[in-house]
Amino acid sequence: MLKEFLEDDSIKNQWPKKIYHLIHQRGPITKNDLLLLTKTKQTTLNRFMDDLVYSNVIVECGYGESSGGRPPVLYKVNEKAAYIIGIDISRIQTKIVLVNLAYHTIEQTSFAMTEKETPSIVFAKMKQIITKWITEYNIAWNQLLGIGVGTVGPVQREEGIIVKPEAFLAPRWENVHVARQLHEYFPVKIVVDNGANSAVVAEYSQYPSYENILYVIGGYGIRCGVICNGQLLHSKLGDSSAYGHIIVHAGDTPTTKGKKGSLSHFATFGAMVEEWKQTVNEETDVTFSDLLYELKRGNPSVIKIVEKAAYYYAIGIANMVNVLHPELVVLHGHLISESNWYYQEVVKQAKSHLYIEDKSLITFSKGTFGADAIAIGAAIQAFQSYFV
Repeated sequence: MLKEFLEDDSIKNQWPKKIYHLIHQRGPITKNDLLLLTKTKQTTLNRFMDDLVYSNVIVECGYGESSGGRPPVLYKVNEKAAYIIGIDISRIQTKIVLVNLAYHTIEQTSFAMTEKETPSIVFAKMKQIITKWITEYNIAWNQLLGIGVGTVGPVQREEGIIVKPEAFLAPRWENVHVARQLHEYFPVKIVVDNGANSAVVAEYSQYPSYENILYVIGGYGIRCGVICNGQLLHSKLGDSSAYGHIIVHAGDTPTTKGKKGSLSHFATFGAMVEEWKQTVNEETDVTFSDLLYELKRGNPSVIKIVEKAAYYYAIGIANMVNVLHPELVVLHGHLISESNWYYQEVVKQAKSHLYIEDKSLITFSKGTFGADAIAIGAAIQAFQSYFV
């Protein structure tokens, strides 16, 4: 079975695993292309490939272009050989996906994170949903490669713990042992990381030609994931929200949530709502949904507030780009999704603050997976953990 093959870290299995991983990353692919990538002998590669085909972990999937003789056989992984589960725990909702080895979604569901969604309630719902899928699809434990979790940080990745997140509506989310609690229900590998890191991993799987990617999630906080030279960049403190503390307006006094002149102070949903309250009536009970509604209606005062937020958001993104040198910048968040004007304004302002002359060298995008990026990326991280 595939899981047993991937768990085998013996010296004897190193090359077969490497070949399988290359086929997963590059497939459909020919033996000749694999020879160039692995620099092994033809007979050695043939032996490994025959074993992989016999084990049904890779399959033939057609023919490549002929260079004069018989067209070469193409190979890809058997995407039905196993399953992976990805989970996105955010301040607003928890999303769960079941994917195959091609990272195609088979099932997905989500539920709101209200004042009642304490960790015990959330884990009970996860157990119910995942158990239902395992039963419906008749998934044996050796067919479930693992569960990946992308969550709000800070996170202790090795231990799989959410440390002290901000802005969860429900209590008791400090020092939550995510990996341990899931493992009590499901005897499989559990991988936990910041959601922004999971999201950038998902995008990298779709754009392997980009070796440097910046993924920015704007919402009630600002979280970033970074791929640098093909590697995921992890912060020492496990906090992808630290990017939101970039100073974009120096000289303001500190607050309990960081510097008053920080990116988060100007560009988060809470910052926009607070400014709108001061504009309209400080006692008015308004939400970001109300602000978004007024933005779509063309309310001039709201447009001015959001335009200011876009300006500072763009400065923060430009600072990151100028330091990290990404080839691709993916912007994600509810406001990005709901307002193309806002997205275009952020991109325009960010480009105007880049120091490189040729702005075409950097691609801005809303991403491939949208709201599913974190959950799918977490599933990908669970799969990739077999090759670390």
